[in-house]
Amino acid sequence: MTRSPLIHPLLFASYPIVFLVAENLDDQIDAGSVLATLGATLAATLLLFGFTRLVFRGPHAAAFVTSGLVLLFFSFGHVEDVVDPFGFGTEEKVLLLEWALIALSALLIAVRFRERLRAITGGLNLLAAVLVALNLIPIVTFAVGGSRASRASDDPPQGLHAEDPKRDIYYIIFDRYANERTLEDLYGFDNGPMLGWLERQGIYVAHDSVANYPKTAHSLASSLNMTLLGDLAERMGEDSGDWRPVVGLLRGFRVARYLQSLGYRYYHIGSWWTPTREDPSADVEYRFGAASEFASTLLSTTLWDPIS
Repeated sequence: MTRSPLIHPLLFASYPIVFLVAENLDDQIDAGSVLATLGATLAATLLLFGFTRLVFRGPHAAAFVTSGLVLLFFSFGHVEDVVDPFGFGTEEKVLLLEWALIALSALLIAVRFRERLRAITGGLNLLAAVLVALNLIPIVTFAVGGSRASRASDDPPQGLHAEDPKRDIYYIIFDRYANERTLEDLYGFDNGPMLGWLERQGIYVAHDSVANYPKTAHSLASSLNMTLLGDLAERMGEDSGDWRPVVGLLRGFRVARYLQSLGYRYYHIGSWWTPTREDPSADVEYRFGAASEFASTLLSTTLWDPIS
């Protein structure tokens, strides 16, 4: 009799990650963040399996409990979203109690049928493998047939020369911060005092400015490369949802390349937002926030969210 390998805990742990990637292929997902999240998840699953194996003194019972706990952990938020509209189990505390009872049932089954659980290992492996494969197929197809990252022209911008005195340049984006007219007309807020203070410090304030594109990534790609994105729209098609060419313009962008050629050092301050989280072309990188946008999104649908 051929023994089935105990791989279903690792496959079940991988499934939520590949599912999230497959559901967001058109968005700006960073491969490094995905791999880091996958590695941390598999490591935690192996640690859990090692602990349960010591407790139950049997690999198949331990694998059964590990897979059960992994599925409960990753499915909590999704189940909560499903049951809320129907009006039952909507209290988070109620759902947590139900999850605890299910986990206890899995532990009791493992204790009671420890030796018999070997028989279902093959079935659990197959089920988990099918779930992962169904989501890997669109990921691989998208990666193989996808577009390459864009790069703006290397032509030097006008108005700045190597012999000019160098001054520190800060580029700070107050995302979704409206201009003074919008704040006054829609929200009754007078932003004049702050803008006046900025002007008294010698800072130029563009009073009637508006964003050149409605999406942050597109607006930054345009401004940081000093170009419009019309050629990108023509190449990708107006209905394309592929963000990769836009995100590619946010790393090693034209302004940074030119300033570096003049002797400037580029300090990149990243955040949780994937497109600007990192820039390998920077001379120095600072990153704030331990979790990436991908990891944060994944955790928000798990048991970690209510527990934390």
